[in-house]
Amino acid sequence: RLPGLIATVTGAACERAADADILLMTAHRSKGLEFDQVLLDDDFHDLVDKQGKPNRGALDAQAFEQEINLLYVAMTRARRALELNRQCFAVLNAAQRAAKK
Repeated sequence: RLPGLIATVTGAACERAADADILLMTAHRSKGLEFDQVLLDDDFHDLVDKQGKPNRGALDAQAFEQEINLLYVAMTRARRALELNRQCFAVLNAAQRAAKK
């Protein structure tokens, strides 16, 4: 099933991004770009634990900070519409709780 999906996606690929209806890229690749609509996949590290606290045990301090920064980059690529994944909501909720303290 997956090989068929890969073949379908590959067969529909465009040479130029300007000709594409959908662009699939990493957050790193999106740096400096903007799009009318952005949908973030749920492939970021678990930055927040089940209690809504920073999950600093998942990564070392530098990697944790880099992952937060990368999430910020990804979230700020949208001009009009942004569809957040569960990790984005968890990080935003944790930041909001921390700001209220």
